[in-house]
Amino acid sequence: MADLPALLAALEHDPDDAQALTGLVEAARQAPPDVRATQLAAARKVLAGRGRPDAVVQLIDVELAALPDPGARELTQEETDRRVDLLLEKGLALDSELLDVPAARAAFEAVRGLRPDDALAREALGELDMAASNWRKFADKYVQEAAASTDRSLATGLYISAAEAFVRFQPEVDEADEAERYLRKALEIDPKSAKAAFHLARLLRRAGRWADLAKLLEERGELASATGERVAALLGLAEVLRTNLGDPARAEAAIRRVLQLDPTQPQALRTVADAYMTAQNWPALVALYQSALKARRDEDLGTLLQIAMVLWRHVGDLDRAEEYFRRVRKLDPAHPAAIDFYRVFYPAKGEHQKLLALLRQVEKSPRARSESGGARPIAVEIAELAEQQNNPEKAIEAWKQHLRTEPASREARTALARLYRRTEKWNALLDLMKDEIERLPEADVAGRVGRLHEIVEIYRDKLRLDVMVINTYHAILKIDPDNRRAGNELAAKYRALGRWNDLIAILTRKAEAPGLGDGERIALLREIADLWAERFGNFANAIKPLEKIVELSPGDPDAVARLKEIYTKRRQWRALIDVLGREASVQGGAERRAKQGEMARLAAERLGDTRLAIEIYNAMLAETGDAPDTLAAVAAVYEREKRYLALAEILRRQRGLAGGKEAIALLEKLGQIYADRLSAPQQAAAAWQDVLEIEPGHSKALRTLRELYATAGDFAGLERLYARLGQQEELVDALLGIADRLEARVARLPLVERAAQLAQQRADAARDAAAAPALERARQVWERVLAIEPQHTAAATALAPIYARQEKWSRLIQVLEIELAAAPDLAARLAKIAQIRQLCEQKLASRTLAFTWTLRAFELEPTSDARSVGSFSRAARRRYDASSSGQSWSWIASSSRCCSASRSSGASAVTWR
Repeated sequence: MADLPALLAALEHDPDDAQALTGLVEAARQAPPDVRATQLAAARKVLAGRGRPDAVVQLIDVELAALPDPGARELTQEETDRRVDLLLEKGLALDSELLDVPAARAAFEAVRGLRPDDALAREALGELDMAASNWRKFADKYVQEAAASTDRSLATGLYISAAEAFVRFQPEVDEADEAERYLRKALEIDPKSAKAAFHLARLLRRAGRWADLAKLLEERGELASATGERVAALLGLAEVLRTNLGDPARAEAAIRRVLQLDPTQPQALRTVADAYMTAQNWPALVALYQSALKARRDEDLGTLLQIAMVLWRHVGDLDRAEEYFRRVRKLDPAHPAAIDFYRVFYPAKGEHQKLLALLRQVEKSPRARSESGGARPIAVEIAELAEQQNNPEKAIEAWKQHLRTEPASREARTALARLYRRTEKWNALLDLMKDEIERLPEADVAGRVGRLHEIVEIYRDKLRLDVMVINTYHAILKIDPDNRRAGNELAAKYRALGRWNDLIAILTRKAEAPGLGDGERIALLREIADLWAERFGNFANAIKPLEKIVELSPGDPDAVARLKEIYTKRRQWRALIDVLGREASVQGGAERRAKQGEMARLAAERLGDTRLAIEIYNAMLAETGDAPDTLAAVAAVYEREKRYLALAEILRRQRGLAGGKEAIALLEKLGQIYADRLSAPQQAAAAWQDVLEIEPGHSKALRTLRELYATAGDFAGLERLYARLGQQEELVDALLGIADRLEARVARLPLVERAAQLAQQRADAARDAAAAPALERARQVWERVLAIEPQHTAAATALAPIYARQEKWSRLIQVLEIELAAAPDLAARLAKIAQIRQLCEQKLASRTLAFTWTLRAFELEPTSDARSVGSFSRAARRRYDASSSGQSWSWIASSSRCCSASRSSGASAVTWR
């Protein structure tokens, strides 16, 4: 941070010090507002008293630059008032002292921009406007009065006022000649007039008239009444001679003249000192500073320091330099340059303890090196020096002191750690390391873990504190759960201490860490399982790690064997099946089938989970095809579960692999299942047909097939069966036998019908001697049809020609009556009645029956033909002749009604006698 008071002091001694002026801007910004305002105001007062209004304005600009910018934010009332005061002060100085009316007007306008109703700014601007309009009149009046005045002081002031008017309002070159003329008149009257000389020097400097300016300044160096003014003139003369006129000799003479007037003048001292340093004239430089030092009433720190530094750095006289550095330390005990000198001086003389004492004294002073922004704090230097002197206790104390002032010092912490290790102060080292961990951000996991590992080493190797070792490992795992080093070392510690529960916990945590290789994870899980089983005999807890091993490596023989043993002892059949499945998944061929078969048997026999067993068997069949043993096993399960459809499919697949007696046995079972369990006679028949394909004379197959075909109504199949066996004759008896075993009439009828049809076909095909028995057989079967269904039309139709051939007229009439009942229309009925009447009359010789059927015909159709009527009449008459009973009379009456009906419908007349 820039030192504001020091810079202001330098500027007070040398108002033209550009370097000091540049540093003031930053120093003013950093200083507190009240301190800045007070110190700058005091400096302006000093410079105004020395006749340097231009420096006063520069200091005002410095303070304005340090104030907040109105364009950046809104100013507070206090900030506004301070800026207004400075602008007013600047405007007045520019107007009255520097005669710069445009700049003064700009300052006053800036005041009105901040405070539009400011009375002082308005009044100042009004005065400028009035003076601008009347300045020539006032200037002429000043000249006239000055010419007429006999008072030298008054005349001088009037000529200066007239010149100021020209400079303020007509600064052009031609008018400037007027101003110069009046200023020179003022100097003729009063050669010591500082104001006239100041304005004239500014005019000449502005016009670039360097020779005239040098002459003026040289005169002022001789004629000025105040020493300070003469010194300022000579300094200005030296600058013009050196810079603008190129006369270094005269410039050097002017500077030496300054030193004669004021041996302590900073600018002159700096100039002469620079010349001596360039020439490396160190004795002359020392003498120059010694002269300046003698001229002062008190000790000057800067001069003492310059002498001491030249004697140290350039002359190399440490003893003489030490005299001056001693005087410097009286003024400033902690001055950095003096401390640097003694860092060299005491070691050169072997007085390290004195240096250590000096540094300790400096460390306690307000101007400690650590507070002045030096390269290294004093406490660090003390500590290093103490360590070099083999005094670790003092070095530790010094580093601790430095750490208290700078808690973040990496150097102090490193040094303390080194010293603690050297002196074996382990607890102090642990406290230091724990403090370092606390200072690390939580996001710096690696840094915190590294420090904790170092702490572990101390607890383990130096202090032998197992409990603290374990606690520290837990602290590491808390912030970094996946830290493998901590997990491994903590596990080793638990293993060494025999803390098996804790070991299992840490091993489990390690095994669950992400990113761990399968091999390492399996090894950890195996150790966990071993610990549960061997240390605690807890096989239940050993199951979980073993299961995880099998998940990662299904074919692991050790894990699988141990799990099988545990599951078998604990009767955990489902879990055993799972582990067998994992084992089988990595095997092949017979071993795989054996494992799967064992799984299925366990599922069926131990678990009673036939569904699972079936799934396993089906998977085996899908993988290996129709293996006989697998088919037999799954068939047994299906049969036990009464899943007959699935069982049938398995039996079918077994049949495809078998032959001979084995195939017949399978087909018999398959046929029974289809027939008895699934009610699928066609599929059952197919199975029994396969039996016959293998063994054509298989009696059970034949018997069963007859029943199946008959039950299904598959007479074609039944016929094919008997045809295949050459037993067509027995087919009718077989059908009738099947029908006899059936109770339902509806079920028996088709069988008997088919038997009758077959018997009829044989009768139709029979010849010669075989015809009569065949016909009789057909009659008997058809009559069984009528026994089941008395109105069976087809049976009646078939029996009619048979009865006719056998002349069984009564039975013929009976079947004709059945046909009559089924006649489709009236004509067919009448024809069938006529046939019956004819049989009654001709074959049975029963006119009564004939007459009865005639009456039925007339009941159906009263308009029968004359022939029928005549027959009817003759029958009635014969009936009358044969008997005179009441019945005969009823016949006659019936005949009469029939005749009447016939006549009414237009029939032929019948003669009734």
